[in-house]
Amino acid sequence: MLLWRFAERRSPRLEFSLWGCVAIASMALLYVPSPSLRSIVDVAVFLLFAILLLSVFIQFIIFTVSNPRTERVIVCITLIIFVMIMLHDLSLIFSPARSEEPTIWAPYATLPAALCMAIVMTLFSRRTIRRLTSFNTELESEIEAARQTLQTQMNEQQRLRIANSKLHERLRLGRELHDGLGSSLVSAIARMERHQSASLDNTKIHRIALATLKLLRNDLRHIIDNAFTSSQPASSAPGPWIAPIRQRYSTLFDELDMRLIWSIPTQWHQPPTEERCMALARIMEEALTNIIKHSRAKVARITLRQNTHNLFLAIEDDGIGFDMSLVKDAGFSVGIQSMQIRARGQSGQLWVFSRPGITRLVVRMPNRGQAGKA
Repeated sequence: MLLWRFAERRSPRLEFSLWGCVAIASMALLYVPSPSLRSIVDVAVFLLFAILLLSVFIQFIIFTVSNPRTERVIVCITLIIFVMIMLHDLSLIFSPARSEEPTIWAPYATLPAALCMAIVMTLFSRRTIRRLTSFNTELESEIEAARQTLQTQMNEQQRLRIANSKLHERLRLGRELHDGLGSSLVSAIARMERHQSASLDNTKIHRIALATLKLLRNDLRHIIDNAFTSSQPASSAPGPWIAPIRQRYSTLFDELDMRLIWSIPTQWHQPPTEERCMALARIMEEALTNIIKHSRAKVARITLRQNTHNLFLAIEDDGIGFDMSLVKDAGFSVGIQSMQIRARGQSGQLWVFSRPGITRLVVRMPNRGQAGKA
């Protein structure tokens, strides 16, 4: 069995037969029916095992000749020595009695066997070490190749992430300029047009122009500050937060002989984040600016409501209305797209309904910590 394993060969049927022979021989040796048959059984078992051993030796030698390897050749040489020793001892055992005592060579086979095993184990260990070294070298090269591939992919992802961040920042800045400075400019233009025909002295004109420039400056500062906005809660009440927008547009609507109605709760059910308040403020400014520019309305209404899960903003007017499909086809829906992007950026939704006599815009945003429910 050891020689077969050393030769890296397997034969299940033959191995089973050998184990069967061993079992039968053991039973024959243990249960001899008659003492007179003991010597015959011993000789028969001895010859059986000698034949089996010689057969295995010859098979291993033939296999080594067809598949030579250094350690196998050394084992074959040792086996040939063993066969010579075995044949010599068998000839002495079965030869007629001699006057002098015969010399048995079997005890001297221990030294060649030990030397053979030492050399074979050394060669086998060296071969195993070489194989492990080759495997480690191949593994290191594959790991290095995988590392290079991963590094390349990470660099590409980083490049795409930076490019995406730049694009996102450009779009955000464009929306801020459109919704912030754009609405302020529209308000200033409307105010100047309102007083264009009036007879105002230079001091009054200077005061109006100065107020307009200060308004634009404050909006620009607000946009810059928004670039560093954190997710801290906004004001504890809606009133202080919406006061600047309310003051600005209420004054402008009064100057344009338009009525602006505000319906704002006194307290937050759950204070939204500063980023969410900023998005609502920009949507509100864009919607009110569109009312001033396009609606020809007389009355506009701002309604802010909040329940356990959501925050709602509704803006409606009694103007001429518009056709959403025509506005989109004509490419004039930049403001609506900007408001939709801001709503989606806060996990919210925006709906627009319009017909002659009424236009309603509704925004729903989840409360802080409720983004997954929107």
